[in-house]
Amino acid sequence: PQYRVLDVAPLVQTGYAILSGGKAKNGAPIMSFPDRPGLAEVSDEDYGRVVTYLCAISPLHESEAGFVIVIDRRLDS
Repeated sequence: PQYRVLDVAPLVQTGYAILSGGKAKNGAPIMSFPDRPGLAEVSDEDYGRVVTYLCAISPLHESEAGFVIVIDRRLDS
């Protein structure tokens, strides 16, 4: 499915997932999931929506290299 920015805006605005523009050595975009203490957990459905959206907005020539996913769990207890 394709999602519009309005479908994922609340997640993107909270900083749940970030596509910063950084690239790996192979040119793959870096998608980050920073630790967000104090905020509610995200459902599997919302997770799928935001990842699908961020993958879709990346230029094809960059996304062909895949994606690097960084999950920050430093503050997880």
